[in-house]
Parts: sequence; C-alpha cells; structure tokens
Amino acid sequence: MVGVVSAKLDAITVVRATGNIPENINFAIKTGALRDFLDNSTVAYETTAPSGELRTPEIADKARAFTLLITCTGKEPVEAKR
Repeated sequence: MVGVVSAKLDAITVVRATGNIPENINFAIKTGALRDFLDNSTVAYETTAPSGELRTPEIADKARAFTLLITCTGKEPVEAKR
C-alpha cells in the first residue's frame, strides 16, 4: 500500500471553530492516480508483490528509506496592468 499525502488539516482553525483537536485526519491521493501521474511524467518506478504481513515497527523501518517530503507552493497572482 502506498500513501501520498496531498493536504494537511489546519488544526488551529478546527480548534477555534469546534473546540476540538482533530486527530487521524488525512487527505491522500489514490495509488492509481499516482501511477497515472508517474506514467504520464515518464518517471521510472518499481512495484513488488506483497511478501507477507508486516508489523508496525517493520513498516516504519522500511518506510524511512523511501519517505520524502515534497511541497508545492504557489505564487500570488500578479495583478494585470491597466
């Protein structure tokens, strides 16, 4: 299973609005959409068949080797000159 986080909930805004601290809320891209993106961008990648069930510490150890933080930021729109 692959998870690609595409957004993060603003916890402070939720606390102000509801009085509750949000937990375990994630937004992600489905694996199929990720594959389509990589294929259309001609990015090479490998897939493998599951090799059995892993415990949480094993998953965390393996994930450290290939987990990356990638951010995209937009620029403020430039106003058109009159």
